[in-house]
Amino acid sequence: QTCALPIWNFQFEQQLDSKSSLSVNYVGNHGYNLFMVNPGYNTACDGTRGCTPGFGGLPTTIPDLRFNAVTQLTNSGWSNYNGLTASYTRNLTYGFAFNANYTWSHALDTISNGGLQKYSTIQTSDSLEFQVNPFSVRQLNYGSSDYDFRQVFNANYSWTMPHKFSQGFANALLGGWTVAGTFHTRTGTPYSVIDSTTPNTLNNGASTLVMGTFLGGNIPTCSGPGNPAGGAQFQCLNSSQFAGVGAESNFGNITRNTFRGPGYFDTDMSVYKNFKITERFNFKFGVMFYNILNHPNFSNPDGVLSDGTFGQVTQTVTPASSPYGNFQGAAVSGRVIQTMLKIQF
Repeated sequence: QTCALPIWNFQFEQQLDSKSSLSVNYVGNHGYNLFMVNPGYNTACDGTRGCTPGFGGLPTTIPDLRFNAVTQLTNSGWSNYNGLTASYTRNLTYGFAFNANYTWSHALDTISNGGLQKYSTIQTSDSLEFQVNPFSVRQLNYGSSDYDFRQVFNANYSWTMPHKFSQGFANALLGGWTVAGTFHTRTGTPYSVIDSTTPNTLNNGASTLVMGTFLGGNIPTCSGPGNPAGGAQFQCLNSSQFAGVGAESNFGNITRNTFRGPGYFDTDMSVYKNFKITERFNFKFGVMFYNILNHPNFSNPDGVLSDGTFGQVTQTVTPASSPYGNFQGAAVSGRVIQTMLKIQF
């Protein structure tokens, strides 16, 4: 059973004038009894398959010799969220309306979506699915959620041109156009650094992953191309910052989702107008611009230590909005232009 405590929130709202208002809203919640998968319940390290006896506190003999790998399913997970949102709204004035909001929040959990469905499948290290240390959920699993957007800014606007440009046909042609658009920007999503080779040496092959061993120093940030950590473009992490592949003596010293990928920015715009033909017929013509600035957005870097592209950003991500609807990607990350013609009767 999966349970969550009721959400608690506090909101302050102030009318600034007859057309605009400001609100500040705090929201928090705590989830418990969240689904967890522990694939290392019968794991041992006896030194015969390359791992050092005592690895990560594992027993030297298999706990139950009747089985090989044993997967334990429990409701031992939990989550926490705290968020503060400030919103400004400007109601329709001279054909113009505007809304903007900024959110600072922090979402933490032991595993996101119960490990049943990955939030991101672009990189192996984007979304982990299992309990890392078979003896402790808190030690390495409890960290930022896969969808922990620490800072988010959204805005939308709409302006309808007045019918005051000229008279007659010109007025009907030039007046009444509507320009509308959205802005969206956020900080990067978290990701993990994992060593995918070490689990293959553990007895039974039950452990699915081992976190990297960070050697200390400042945790690097990654804001995309042009901000390298190791001197190479698109390089966000360098393997020299971690213990060598297969050199771990435990399940790692950094929690999941310790590092941050590049931020995200997108703006869309549409221009449209209704043309009246008769009392019963009219048609609507418009043009929609998705990612109108043709701004590239990048995925998290490769977080698998043994990969030749470790620490590098190698892919772009598609915008959340497209001609097919929100969160129905157009399979392209660049600008998409769509024209629209509707006949209404």
